[in-house]
Amino acid sequence: QQQNGKAIDTRPSAFYNGWPQTLNGPSGHEPAALNLSASWLDKMSTEQLYEWIKQHNLKTDAPVALYGNDKDVDAVKTRLQKAGFTHISILSDALSEPSRLQKLPHFEQLVYPQWLHDLQQGKEVTAKPAGDWKVIEAAWGAPKLYLISHIPGADYIDTNEVESEPLWNKVSDEQLKAMLA
Repeated sequence: QQQNGKAIDTRPSAFYNGWPQTLNGPSGHEPAALNLSASWLDKMSTEQLYEWIKQHNLKTDAPVALYGNDKDVDAVKTRLQKAGFTHISILSDALSEPSRLQKLPHFEQLVYPQWLHDLQQGKEVTAKPAGDWKVIEAAWGAPKLYLISHIPGADYIDTNEVESEPLWNKVSDEQLKAMLA
């Protein structure tokens, strides 16, 4: 992997973070890999891509190695070539040794849309919550945007109800449990 240069994971960030792509599949990313999800590319301007490159100390004349599915790898490769990268390879053995993969700490606290949808549909999911669970949209003030559009089945909570003066810290667990009961 080292000889191929800096590894870049082209998969959606949820899989890079630590969620498995399949129920019992490998989870996480290659050690020291960066995440440049192909799904971000149509939302990133050229300037934003250059900023991402700069932020990660990448040089266009240094080697990079991409991994992910063929479509995602091709999309990221094309965009990096347009940005001036000249030494791009494919990391064909990526994700093949689950024991070496890394996950972001507490990745399961940042769920992704498909996971939530599968959970709501009663499908088997990784890191399924124990016991009862609720989806709650939290925002400050009246639920204007919530009334326009929200995750099906989600309740709404005004953050004024879960924070208390004078420091605006979260209310006690007991108060929070009573509010959600």
